[in-house]
Amino acid sequence: SHWGIEFDSLEPFNEPDEPWWARTTCRQEGCHMRPRTQAAVLVELRSALRRLGLDRIRVACSDENSHRRAISTWRALSHEPGVLD
Repeated sequence: SHWGIEFDSLEPFNEPDEPWWARTTCRQEGCHMRPRTQAAVLVELRSALRRLGLDRIRVACSDENSHRRAISTWRALSHEPGVLD
């Protein structure tokens, strides 16, 4: 709250497992990350939030473009240690 901004949640990725982010000709913002990479980032993010005393911040993921992709990503993330803790 140093700048007077407060928030309750954080979403680190924008449609990360969609294939169009991997193309070099794509003109839309976003990032391409497979679920395993997302998991590694999420574990580090949670650790950083704890170190900063921001344990109360909820991390929202994964913001996928379709319900099928969201379910697939969620299942993959649920098998990665420390991600859903």
